[in-house]
Amino acid sequence: MKNLSYEEAVQRLNNERVMLVGGAGFIGHNIALELTRLGIETVVVDNMMVNSVVDNVYDAGRAENQRQLYQGFLLDRFRLMRESGVKMH
Repeated sequence: MKNLSYEEAVQRLNNERVMLVGGAGFIGHNIALELTRLGIETVVVDNMMVNSVVDNVYDAGRAENQRQLYQGFLLDRFRLMRESGVKMH
């Protein structure tokens, strides 16, 4: 397998579509935002088992201020992806 530079990878992905599986997490959403910024159509597929807003809201072991901060953090992440044109499934 050949190592590609950032520039080579961007050039090869030009006019391609990319699907990021599990892309709603910290690393995945940053990759999705960058790909979209570069004009590469990006779709995130994630079952939300780790970054679930619903689980966060109902987590009895989490303090209320933690719950609110984490929920806001997740919603901001999703807003950024939505506003940049990342599709999510």
